[in-house]
Amino acid sequence: MLLAFYATFTGLKAQSISDSFYLQMTHIFQHVDTTKVATGLLKDYGMDFADVINFDGVQVSDTNIVYSNIWNDLYTSLYTYRFTNAPVLVSPDSVFNSQGSLAQAGNFVPLSLLFYQYSMYKDHAADNGLVTVSNGQIYDKYVNSVWQNPYNQNTLMAVTAGTDMFNQYSITFQLPAALKLTNYGNIQSIQGDFADGSGYRNIMTNTSFTVNYPDTGQKIIQFKITLATGQTFSSRTGIWIYPGNTNMSLSRTKKSSK
Repeated sequence: MLLAFYATFTGLKAQSISDSFYLQMTHIFQHVDTTKVATGLLKDYGMDFADVINFDGVQVSDTNIVYSNIWNDLYTSLYTYRFTNAPVLVSPDSVFNSQGSLAQAGNFVPLSLLFYQYSMYKDHAADNGLVTVSNGQIYDKYVNSVWQNPYNQNTLMAVTAGTDMFNQYSITFQLPAALKLTNYGNIQSIQGDFADGSGYRNIMTNTSFTVNYPDTGQKIIQFKITLATGQTFSSRTGIWIYPGNTNMSLSRTKKSSK
């Protein structure tokens, strides 16, 4: 973590988020002006179930291919970042239930987009005089009445099909508006290359499209978001195509949430 005293608490990763953890966080951040956290989501306040920084939408490698359980861990992590001025986020259980309900309806495979900007303390914020730490609590720092900004803003991008394995060549996908989860207001386009040889196609919310795969095996689907500024972000997810296999057992890892 970015503040040395905070390292003890970031080690408290568990399958459920305890009340005692948040009581401790409330104590640590008691004197911080939460309105100055521009995104309302502070990584240092929450608990990570996945390496969120590795899914920044910029670096693309084999270490940040998104599978359904990873997407769930990323969303659960982000949900715990909510500060007092945080944007409204649907509880993880509600999101997972929506994914399951849409999938079970059978009309299409629901894509889930997670694309958020969040805040975190800059490296060595205390040592560099951007905050003061006293008796295990953080205080904002002012120099000549000017607030010293200790925060960086990072991006989290992840897309999943909810299910990693399919027993047919032809798959109909859709990005439902309810599963387009973002705090970006300037998205110009969302595109996906579904590894079917057709290249990138535009993805519109609530609009189904069908992908036909010519063969079996793993397919790495690539997604790209372009902002009105021209800036682009990318994410990849992996699925497997095994037609005729009716014995596949699919599961989703769910987390209890604050």
